[in-house]
Amino acid sequence: MNIVGICIITIFAIWGLAEFIRSVVMLICKKTSPKEFSILIIPIKENCEEAEYILRSAAQQIRFSKKNIVRKVVCVMDKPDIQTEKICTAVCKEYPFMEIAHLNELKYILRKNYGLQ
Repeated sequence: MNIVGICIITIFAIWGLAEFIRSVVMLICKKTSPKEFSILIIPIKENCEEAEYILRSAAQQIRFSKKNIVRKVVCVMDKPDIQTEKICTAVCKEYPFMEIAHLNELKYILRKNYGLQ
């Protein structure tokens, strides 16, 4: 029983050391002038069966990622059916960093909100 405990402690010690080394390397290699924000654009076309899964997966990755540079998620819909549009609208209301837009409105939204051309 004592050997099993020593093996488990050794595994966790090696794992912690590897995580520490990774953190130090990431700190050293950090960019000196990162962008203020980044936008993730998720295209949803017509009748997308997995729209909710795609949007929720992106939202969870942004919420729980350690060093996330994405500040805004824009769900761009191209000719959606009613059900897909309702799903996208409901998911985007749950997360403050998500926004919904139609394909023909995307250019105006990016220009107005983010100064992009």
